[in-house]
Order: sequence, then C-alpha cells, then structure tokens
Amino acid sequence: MHGLPGRGRRLAEQAARLDVAYVEAPLLGTKEPAVAGTLNVLTASPRQEVREEVRPVLEAVGTRTVWLDEAGQPSSLKLAYNAWVLATVEGIAESLTLADALGVDPHLVIDGSGLNSPYVQSKGPKMLDDDLDTPSFPLEAAAKDAGLITDTARAAGLHLGIAEVVRESLRRAADDGLGRADVAATYRMSRQAAS
Repeated sequence: MHGLPGRGRRLAEQAARLDVAYVEAPLLGTKEPAVAGTLNVLTASPRQEVREEVRPVLEAVGTRTVWLDEAGQPSSLKLAYNAWVLATVEGIAESLTLADALGVDPHLVIDGSGLNSPYVQSKGPKMLDDDLDTPSFPLEAAAKDAGLITDTARAAGLHLGIAEVVRESLRRAADDGLGRADVAATYRMSRQAAS
C-alpha cells in the first residue's frame, strides 16, 4: 500500500472500523473545468448505498463520474491519466521545438495533423504564443504529480522511462523559476536547450 492509492485504501479501512461512509473522489481537470463545474470525478466507496447520497455533490463539480470498485482505484486511475497528460505536454513541447529548429513552422505540428486532440489544441497554441504565465495547471503541481507517479510506479516494481524523464524535466523547470507558470512552460526549457 504505497502512495495515493495506498492512502485511499487505508482511509477506507479506517472508515469501516469507525462505521463511517467513505468516498474516494479525486478530480480530473484543470482550473477552467473546475470553474465551469465540468471536471471528471473518479470515485469509489465500499458502501454501494452511498453512491446515491453523494451523487448531487459529484454532479455539482463534474459532468462525468466514473465509479470504480475499490478504494485506491480512483487515485490509481488519476495517476495513470496524469502520466499521459504530462508525457503529452512534454511531447508537444519537444515536437514544436524540433519543428522550429529544423526550419518548419511549428504551427503545422498542431494544425490539422493527426495530433489534433483537445489537449494538444489547449496547450500547443499557448506554447507557441508564450501564453504560459497564467496557469491552468501550475508546473510545480505537475512536478509534484510526476513524483507521485514515478514513486508509486517504483513501489509497484515498475520503471516508467518516459515518466522518469518527464519528472526530471519538470523538476529542472521548477528549479529554473517556472514553478508558478503553466505546465506547458516546459516548452521554454525545450527552447532554451535548442538555443
């Protein structure tokens, strides 16, 4: 029982001993979906009857609730999602930097390509416009999450190569003073390395 998933299981066990309902419900999304009440909610509770009781609260903050079977699973799923998000941000940054360094318009990387996902469309233009100082997801929070991802993976006997590289990249960016910028500010680090 390591990391966030282990904490969720321990809290569920303690709640059961105290005969208290426990709901684990980490949220997926950044500042904009939080303000709009359109987050994704990853949820589990050992007590099935609790689902209906908490449904109005979950619907107030999110548009999608994913119910999982056991405590610890919502936090595990959030770590998996965040691993993808952080790898994607780093990939966008490096792809844009490479295109620019090779004399190709970096807008072509994100405009109309097979990489056209909502997340790419959200972060790519911000990188190209250097609109990174008002964070949706602060880089320092992303660096913390990268540490949780890699630490939890290691505790499970895994070595996630990309996640390890992303963790180091985010740590360097935070150490370089970008911690309060958006996670997409990792692009600035890629561009500095290309100079």
